[in-house]
Formats: sequence, C-alpha cells, structure tokens
Amino acid sequence: MNYNLLAPVYDLLSDAYTGGGIRYSKLGHQQHIQPGERVLYAGAGTGHECVRLAARGARVTVLDQSPKMLKICRRRLNAAGLEAVVVEAELFSFMQKRAALGDAANFDVVVAPYFLNVFSAAQLPVALQALVHLLRPGGRMISVDFRAPSSSRVFSWLQRLYYFPPLLLFYTLAHNPWHELYDYRRVVEDSRLPLRLTTNLVHPAWGFPLLETLIWTKL
Repeated sequence: MNYNLLAPVYDLLSDAYTGGGIRYSKLGHQQHIQPGERVLYAGAGTGHECVRLAARGARVTVLDQSPKMLKICRRRLNAAGLEAVVVEAELFSFMQKRAALGDAANFDVVVAPYFLNVFSAAQLPVALQALVHLLRPGGRMISVDFRAPSSSRVFSWLQRLYYFPPLLLFYTLAHNPWHELYDYRRVVEDSRLPLRLTTNLVHPAWGFPLLETLIWTKL
C-alpha cells in the first residue's frame, strides 16, 4: 500500500472531500486521553493529531509504513518542539518486534485513524486482533473512520455513495483492497475480541453524520 504518492496532498484532499471532517474527527477522541498515557497511533499518516496529543502531555508513538507521510509528521513535531517515537514499519512486523522484546501489551491507548479500512475483509479481524494485543488490560482501542452503514435504507445508500470516491481513489493509487463500508462493532463482536464498547462519537462531513469514533475498553 503505497501512500508516498499521496502524502503531499493527503490532508488537502481529505479536507476538501469532507469539509474538514476528517481533520476534526481525528481530534475528537483526545478528550478521553490523559497526560502521561502511552498512546500508539497506527497508520498515523501526516500526524497532525499526534502533534496535538503530544502537546497535551501524552507519550505518543507514531506508526506508519510510508516514509513520506512520516517525513511530514516529523516536520510537524519538530516545528512544535515536541517529541514522539516515530516508527516506519508495517503493523504486523511492529507487533512481532515488540513481542520479541517482551513489551507488546503495554500501550494505554491504541488509535486507528482511518487505518482499518486499508485491510481486506479477511485481513481486518487479524489487524484488529494485533492492535488489541498491543494494549494493556483496561486500555482503550479507538477507531476513527467512516460511519458504519445505517439501519435506514435511504441514509445507508447515501453513506455508500459518499464512500465510493475515496474507495476508488485509494484502490487505484494506493492499491488498497476493494471492500464494502465496514461496521467495526460487528467485526469486533464476530471476532470475539476482548473489547467492550464505551463511547460512540459521530462527526459531520459537510454537515452530514458520515464519520464516527468508536472507543472500546480491553477486558
């Protein structure tokens, strides 16, 4: 999944397509994180939310496999005079390295900002399991993404229509898998992951409730 091509324009594209919704949805969870907590941002990209959280005193680890995305993130951290652990790696290799060091499950919070939708339907439960494995017991798993399909047939159709252009763009340019709009609550339940949903935040894109944050606690 090559995001290097998109890195210079990623924030501009997401702001234009969602009316700033993606940018602001990535910040909505931060009120639930305390200074000093160990936070992993998986698939952090350009990392503006990582900088904001580091400024609030959290101990932030940034994980992404795109060097150009991480270059922008590092530049933002340096400009703000802040520090974070920045790791260029793929999720599963990162997890294996931490497990080998004996410190796999020690994050207080794991955040997946528009990251889980880069996995195929078959890969998604495995990726979620890997992220949960990195959490300490009682830690929080946070997903920020497109909102799960509504029970309303009309609004569900609108959601899928809105989801199609970014799906096509990232399928074409970043080689992301082609898949339906995900319902992460159902994936967690079907995978029997040790998570309890505690918070559901809905965010607007151009005034429509099309984005959401889900916060689970690890049991």
